[in-house]
Amino acid sequence: MSKELKAPDKVTQKMTRDGAVAENLTTGETSSISERPQEENYSAPAGVAAEKVVQHIGAEIERHAAKGAEKKALDATQPKTHSSRLQFSEAERATPELQKAIKKSDKAADCLDAARAAIPKQPKSRKSAFLTKRKARQRRAFPLKRRISPQTASCGITPYPVRHRS
Repeated sequence: MSKELKAPDKVTQKMTRDGAVAENLTTGETSSISERPQEENYSAPAGVAAEKVVQHIGAEIERHAAKGAEKKALDATQPKTHSSRLQFSEAERATPELQKAIKKSDKAADCLDAARAAIPKQPKSRKSAFLTKRKARQRRAFPLKRRISPQTASCGITPYPVRHRS
């Protein structure tokens, strides 16, 4: 009875991309259990892939340049200034039924132009002064009013809201 005892091999099973695989941990051998066939490599060689990338980038650059040129051509054909006035032909201006509407639209366009002219181009910096509470209260109660042109006043436009004493 001098027979030497041997431990059984420890075998683990894993699922891989190639299917189920049995791995013998004592010997390190692996064997395929599912007998699934190996996947074929369909990827292109590295040189061909790099060439495709370069072509794709070149096409993208050309498309971007063409799009920019198209936009510049479109901007060149359109007028630079935006007119708020309605465009009437001579025949429409001669029609008596449209005279009232034409006059009304011209007046509205004049008011719009006056309002655009009244908008300050850049804010004016005010001098900061130390004010007592009394002076600050007086300044709030009686705001200074700027002169308004008669054309702007006829449209009911003021440069800034006027505060009334309450």
